[in-house]
This record gives sequence, structure tokens and C-alpha cells, in this order.
Amino acid sequence: MKQNSSHYDQLKLSHINLEIFSNAMKTILTLSYDILLVLFLEIRLHCFYYLSLFFRNTLNYAYAMDTDPDENIMALNRDLSRLQETLNSSLNEKKFSFLFQGLGFVLATILIRSSPRFSHISELGITKMCRNIFAIEQTLTQIRTVGDAELMRAHQYYELLYAIKPEDILNVIEEHGQEFSEQDYLHLLQLQYRSLPANERENCDLSKYEQLVKIAFNPQIMSATTGESSLNLGKDIERAIVLIDRLRTTSEIPEAKLSELQRILQSDFFHAVLEVYEKIYETVQITGSPEVRANATAKATVAAFAASEGHSHPRVIELPKTAEGLGFNVMGGREQNSPIYISRIIPNGVAWKHGGLKKGDQLLSVNGVSVENEYHEKAVDLLKQAQGTVKLVVRYSPQVLIEMENRFEQQRAPRKPANSPINK
Repeated sequence: MKQNSSHYDQLKLSHINLEIFSNAMKTILTLSYDILLVLFLEIRLHCFYYLSLFFRNTLNYAYAMDTDPDENIMALNRDLSRLQETLNSSLNEKKFSFLFQGLGFVLATILIRSSPRFSHISELGITKMCRNIFAIEQTLTQIRTVGDAELMRAHQYYELLYAIKPEDILNVIEEHGQEFSEQDYLHLLQLQYRSLPANERENCDLSKYEQLVKIAFNPQIMSATTGESSLNLGKDIERAIVLIDRLRTTSEIPEAKLSELQRILQSDFFHAVLEVYEKIYETVQITGSPEVRANATAKATVAAFAASEGHSHPRVIELPKTAEGLGFNVMGGREQNSPIYISRIIPNGVAWKHGGLKKGDQLLSVNGVSVENEYHEKAVDLLKQAQGTVKLVVRYSPQVLIEMENRFEQQRAPRKPANSPINK
């Protein structure tokens, strides 16, 4: 065979046959991804099935006599172990890891969001529930997944029920921050209230504590209920500009310096700083005099702009919340090791008509609640729970969007990343 012969000649295949084989390989590859996706979904359906059986018998936790893990939880663990043994022998490490990736997050979310299924729960019932979660953690550790930290959150959530009074739960929010969603804390308070003895329930004002939780997550509620106006420095800036005009004719300050100061006060960048400062001032959790709060706000504003060095500066976008929703999709989140960002502006939607939001904007906060390094679901919950208008602090970071899209393209995995339309 000649050295300069083509690869087709070396393989002794015609162009037509080679194309047939190539198409067949593509079909097989696509089919393998489809099968992998089916397995991915089936594992999660198994979890839903066993946990749905578990939450049908929550009445036992009101009168628990032991603290051993529930039989339905043990059945779930046995099922996951069988799946692990079967799949581990059939798949390479990358595909196996994909199937169980994020499973801890799924289980933790179901366990936390299903707390309203308990009519009430005793102290032994709380201990039993925590041991259920610990048993699942042990199984996932054996499977070598990375979901343990997520299940630890579910463990911490149910441990909050050990609190003697609702005030204790509110103190935890104040001391440790918002580790769960507003709705999760409300469910926790309601379950704790239902679990109180009848005489204590009569003396407990549940609505008061629910309102305090809502205020903790939505500081603007406090302004509305107390009549306290939000910070607005626009008029102060206007007065400063008028004063500069007067100083030009009455002072010995060089006019060039006054003109430069006026230009800065009227610049787009200064107004961007002003918007972010006002937003942070409304939400900063600092006790003390107005001077202390202003100083803390100034430092936080500087930090926000310092963090954006090399990128666009933070912007405040205010969108009306209508029956159509907000008109954009978000992607990313802590569970994907990615910031949360705007992945799509829906044509003719609210955001599209407003024009201020861009595809590639990183979402920094929603109505004063930071979503940096937060889970995708928390950002979506905040956006869906917002009423009237929604204030977003964003920073244009298109490179983040490009990197995430490239990552998913390279993986060519059939599972699509979380991409949630905000239209509810």
C-alpha cells in the first residue's frame, strides 16, 4: 500500500460506507446520553417514591416511642445501595458521578419542604427525624457522592425544632443569617406552634412571629409598616449641584475644580454608586447610630465595587411584578459552583420592555437579600415571592455565562442546568 494513499483507502471503506458508520456512531452516542438521562431521573424517582411513603406516616412522629430510623428510610437506603452496586460495575467513574451528583440536594430539599406534612412532632420524633437524615447521609457517603453538606442542612433544619420558644428560631436567623428560605422558616414556626401543648398555644401569637420572619427577609416591610421612608439621596445631590453653581460666582475656589466636581456628581458612574449605596443602606443589618450605619454602608458599597474590578459596575434594576411575571430566566447557583445570572430575556416580556436587564447579568441581590454564593432555588423563590416591584442589584458579567455554557457543551451531558423562567 502506498504511503500517500488516503485514510479511506487504508480502511478499505468507501466514502458512503464511512458516512453510514459515522452516522451510526452519532446515533449510538445520542442514545447513550438518553439512557444516562433516564437513569439520572429514575434514581430521583426512587427517592421521591420512598420519601412519599415515609411522609404518609408522619403521625407516628407525634407519639414516637423510639428513635430508630424509619423503615421507609432504611428501604430507601437499601435501594440506593443496590443501584450503586449495579451502576458502579457498568459505568465509568465520570458517568457514575453524574448520576449521583446533586442527589443530596434533592433529598434535602424534599425533606425540608415536606415539613408541613407533620401535623405535630414530639421531641423523640425530632430525634428520630434527625437519625433518619443521618442514615441517608451514611448511605450517600458510601456511594462517594458530594451531597453530605446538603443533607447536613436538612439535619440543622429539623434540629431547630428543639428550640423551646419561637423566639429561639428568630434568634438563630439573627445570629447565623438566612440559611433557609422564608417559607421554610414559616413552616418551621407553624410546625413548632402545632406541637405546643394546648395551653401554650393559647398564649402564643403565631402571626406575630410570622410577621417578624417576613420582616427579616424583606426589610422594606418594616418601612411600610412604620412609615419610615427609604433612603433617597437624589435631592441632596441636586442641592449640592445648585450650591456649586453659586460657589462659582461667590468663592475663590478655582472654577475648574468646581466644574470637575459637578461633572462627577452628574456622571452615570456616580449615579450607579448612589443606587447601590441606597440599596445597601436599606438592607444592612447594623445596630447603632445613623452614622454607624452610614459608615458600614459606605464600606459595603466600596467592597461591592472593588469586587467588580475588571467587570461592569453593579446596577440597580427595578421591575414591576405583573401577572406576566418578570420575563427572564436565571441559571447557575451554588450547587453548580457558579454565580446566579440572567441566561435569557424573554421577548416582549416585562424585562425586555424595561430594557435595563441584560443576558449575562450576574444577580447579586433580590429586594435587598443577597443571592451571591446561594442556591439556585433560593433566588427563584425570592423572585416568585416578590410583590408589586422587584429591586435587583446586578453586574454585567457575560464571561460567566460563556464559561457556563461552554462547560455544559463540553460535558455534552443530557441533563440541562437549572434554567428557571420567572413568570409566576
